[in-house]
Amino acid sequence: MDFPVVEVPLIGGRMLIALVGIIHVLISHGCAVGGSFFLVLLEYKSIRERNERLNLVAYRLTRWFFILTTSVGAMTGVGIWFTTNMFSPVGIGSLLRVFFWAWFVEWLVFITEIVLVAVYYLSWRRMSPQKHLRVGIAYILTSLQTMIIIVGILGFQLTSGKWMSTRSFWDGFFNPTYVPQLFSRIALAGILACAFCLLIYAFLRDLRDVRTQFLRFSGAYLLFVSPLYLLATFAYYQVLPERAQAFISVALVTLQLTQYAQWSKIFFVAVVGVMLLTGAVLFLKQRTYGVLSILPILVLTVAVAQFERVREFARKPYVVDGYLYSNGFRKVELPFISDVGASRYATWAWRGLDQKKGDAALGHMLFRLECSTCHTYRGINGIFRKKILAPGEEAALRFLNTYEFSHPYMPPFAGTQSEKEALAYFLGEGATKK
Repeated sequence: MDFPVVEVPLIGGRMLIALVGIIHVLISHGCAVGGSFFLVLLEYKSIRERNERLNLVAYRLTRWFFILTTSVGAMTGVGIWFTTNMFSPVGIGSLLRVFFWAWFVEWLVFITEIVLVAVYYLSWRRMSPQKHLRVGIAYILTSLQTMIIIVGILGFQLTSGKWMSTRSFWDGFFNPTYVPQLFSRIALAGILACAFCLLIYAFLRDLRDVRTQFLRFSGAYLLFVSPLYLLATFAYYQVLPERAQAFISVALVTLQLTQYAQWSKIFFVAVVGVMLLTGAVLFLKQRTYGVLSILPILVLTVAVAQFERVREFARKPYVVDGYLYSNGFRKVELPFISDVGASRYATWAWRGLDQKKGDAALGHMLFRLECSTCHTYRGINGIFRKKILAPGEEAALRFLNTYEFSHPYMPPFAGTQSEKEALAYFLGEGATKK
């Protein structure tokens, strides 16, 4: 728990992780995983039909996927490690201890995937079509392996399953949400790949002579993959714990609009509907391609952002279900911390604060330690903006005594009663000055 506290003004650490993570998911899913089987299928179609121009389309698309995967994808992957280590060191450390060998294998698979996508692109004109397709199949299998490994760890955070009692690697990895989430993400990756290809193809003006063939292929592809995504995601929803299902509407439409909880389902169905409609139009009437070159990627970017937001929010107040709270306190530690106090083990959170200022400094330190993972001061999710409705220490203390009932997605306070009162003083003083 005693790690350096890093504060990001205005947007906060959580939003910074989210921004990096969303970009990474778009590239890793759409280009690395989904791109592998979309591009190889397109190449196979061009070889089977002996269509050199369509083969050239596949080659030119692969160039962009190669660049995006090895640059943006790789950098944002490192960015996720960097940001999570800054803002949730206990969380990432816990995952590393539980899944060390899974991470180790995933890094080896990722290196292999990067090598294969490079070979697949650079050897396009240097191998026979049959040999090149074999490289493409190896590329598909390797990219799927990265998804197979990562989903086990992501699912564990939301549903730790039997791991809480057995501490078994396999019980944690093959958790209750593993299988449906895996198929949901693979299908999403496939749809994203098609959306990226439609956008890129709009700029390949010298290859418009095979427009009908490419768009009909993309339309048929979307019509096949989109229903799979619908079914897999619906199955994923069915195995979510009740706590997570209850938080979905809050995550998607904010606390103030939870009376419109059905919007979450409408939003998801609408996204799939747009993909199906796009596929049908592309397959039947290619002349309307203009708007459809950008609509799918815009809709899917919003959908991915919302999906990741919901997945992150649904596991609250935990980073690891039933084990580690989102502010870095382990559940089993709370009785001890409540007895001896959180300030006793908070060397780094005190940095830059004058302890002689009493409750104001102590409360500020506790805010850094327990609240700053999710809250800023007056920026996004700012604690002094709208979170405490009534100013003053008394209102803040009343909130701290009752928020576990009104805001069950927030971790319980860890510390003594006097520390709680100091935090209330800090929050009340700040709210009075807002």
